Amino acid sequence: MEDEKMLRGHPSDTDAEAVKRAKRTVEDEVKSPKLLMIIFFSIGITSANQVVYKKLLNRFSAPTHNYEFFVSQWTTLLYIIPSLVVVMYKVMKMNPKARHSHRQEMVSSQSVYWKMGLLDAASSTLGAIGGALTPGQLQTLLNQTIIPITIFLSIVYIKEKFKTNQIVGAVLIMLGSILASVPFLLGSAGGEGGGDEGSGSSSSTQSAAAMASILIFASSIVPAAMSNVYKEANMKEKDLEVYTTTTFISIWQELLGFAFLPLLMLKAFGGLSQDEIWKQMEYGYECYNERPPLKGDDCSGAFSLFWCYVLINWLLNVLLLILTKEGSAVMLVIANALALPITNVAFSVQAIMGDEVEPFSAYDLLGLLFVIVGFLVYSNFGLGKRTTIASGPPGQMTYHVVDGPGGSFVLTAHHALDPRR
Repeated sequence: MEDEKMLRGHPSDTDAEAVKRAKRTVEDEVKSPKLLMIIFFSIGITSANQVVYKKLLNRFSAPTHNYEFFVSQWTTLLYIIPSLVVVMYKVMKMNPKARHSHRQEMVSSQSVYWKMGLLDAASSTLGAIGGALTPGQLQTLLNQTIIPITIFLSIVYIKEKFKTNQIVGAVLIMLGSILASVPFLLGSAGGEGGGDEGSGSSSSTQSAAAMASILIFASSIVPAAMSNVYKEANMKEKDLEVYTTTTFISIWQELLGFAFLPLLMLKAFGGLSQDEIWKQMEYGYECYNERPPLKGDDCSGAFSLFWCYVLINWLLNVLLLILTKEGSAVMLVIANALALPITNVAFSVQAIMGDEVEPFSAYDLLGLLFVIVGFLVYSNFGLGKRTTIASGPPGQMTYHVVDGPGGSFVLTAHHALDPRR
């Protein structure tokens, strides 16, 4: 019984202690030196994760190829390995009765796992395809729209209720993302007009491609929000074991990710034939091993950059797991909010981004202000009373609830903590 309880990931403290911990305010939690240290490191790692992922997509993207799908599938495959190791270790420590119960749950829950995997695959694939030509600063801001989208889906799907400050905060976050998009919507991202007719045509084509990528990237946020709400509902209702859930989500995400291959045949996504798509996967693996498959491909440092991202993302998820267990979802939101300006500044530093440096415009600054204020309004009031705590290994996050009076918060996981995220 103890083995099964431990495998399910239930908190070790009593109900009274859980409620007391859930009622702590942000001010109470930031007094903990341990939490302050975790928050400090998570802010830096969150920023590094976003920067390295952007550089990774840039390395695997060029006019002559479309290796982003390879990046999406390969990272998911790598996440399966540590998840399986954790599950196998825990199952080996279980007694025969608990092992049988675990096996039954694993089989009966496959219909839930594959739906979670499908939504995550959709989000990851669209994010990878659109991420290369979407400026990193805009990615950071667009990702924040997952909160208002999640609120809307929670109200519709699980009849969740939210307080006024939460709605106001969500609206401010949305406005911040819209403000950051103004240069692209006005066609000013490429700079001043001018030049000859040929260069104008080329600039117009590049602007259209950039806008298409931004729209594709933005569309990836919807299935991510749907996945969050669906996970929350089913983790609560079915009391799914977190590590097994994580493992099968990753497996289904890897398998179902190939269902999105036909998207690459559409002109907006690359216009590739089926043979060309599989060739791109092969070429992506060659580039991963720093063997340029095509003339003009720059795959230098691709292997180390890829593993740098995997390790940073792994560490980030571990830190966020500790933060949500030792603190609360409120602290996770605050840490992400604090990481936001640091990430956007990093994108504008040439020493970090090199030739891929991006300008930091007045629209970025105004958008950041709205997003940060929105996070503060959303996070500082009423959320410390009842939170949905995230738990799970790197690569995926799952949910269980700490009950208590007050409002509720749906913790988003992407890529998360898709890596875009």
